[in-house]
Amino acid sequence: MVRGRDPGLARTQLIVGILLMYPAYAAVGPAATGLLVVMASHVVYSMFMMKPRQVWLLVGWTMLGLLLTMVVCGHLWPERYRFEVQASGLAYAMLVMPLIAVLAYRITGMTQRLKDQQAELQAALGRLQELATRDELTRTHNRRHMGELLRVQQSQARRLGVPLALALIDIDHFKQVNDQHGHAMGDEVLRGFAAVAQQSMRAADLLGRWGGEEFLVLMPHTSRAEALVAMDRLQQRLAEQAGTAMPAGLAVSFSAGITEVGPDETPEAAIERADQAMYRAKTRGRKRCETG
Repeated sequence: MVRGRDPGLARTQLIVGILLMYPAYAAVGPAATGLLVVMASHVVYSMFMMKPRQVWLLVGWTMLGLLLTMVVCGHLWPERYRFEVQASGLAYAMLVMPLIAVLAYRITGMTQRLKDQQAELQAALGRLQELATRDELTRTHNRRHMGELLRVQQSQARRLGVPLALALIDIDHFKQVNDQHGHAMGDEVLRGFAAVAQQSMRAADLLGRWGGEEFLVLMPHTSRAEALVAMDRLQQRLAEQAGTAMPAGLAVSFSAGITEVGPDETPEAAIERADQAMYRAKTRGRKRCETG
């Protein structure tokens, strides 16, 4: 019998096998009670592919068919199928078959509980993974995970011989937002910025909260000049959505430092270069990007 690939076919084969037991019982004669063991094994097999209620139905119909077969055989061939022999076989079947059904119920219950526990465990592991790699406020990558992603992207860029751009972003005048509107409003600004940035970025780009009001963007297959265009586009998108994406219609802008990550330099060196470029952008009036 085939299990797993086509359970419907296996179930059909099981039922056909039990049905064939009845004419076999009539044909065997004195050794017919030995078929009861084979019949019981079929019912045992059923509990691995049927629900408990289906097993109970199978046992009921199997017992009814066996009883009718014994009655017919005893009536037609009383010498071959003596009453006391058939009665003992029927008693055996009536004892074993229900026990099998009870066992099937318990096994199915335990299997379902194991599946539920496994699903709960997978969900818990997923939540732990989310907590370990995501910033709780903005749902972007957190600083630790962005550091790991930077090393991975640098390795890929080195292997493929393609550029990797990095942008360090600082939201302008964020302290004033907190001081004038409260930290709850500041949180909304961070969430709004992250949402607009993710909409503006390509699917391959990676955004993470670097700390406070700072965000880090990784742009694979992107040169410094192309990254500058992307950041200018994000600046424009923020200005266009000031009345919808930001709370209380706040106009939000940012200063950014942009650099290319060298294939053999340390990630810390690239981030430091971007940080210096960002500082220049802030000292030169904010709401601008500088390259380094």
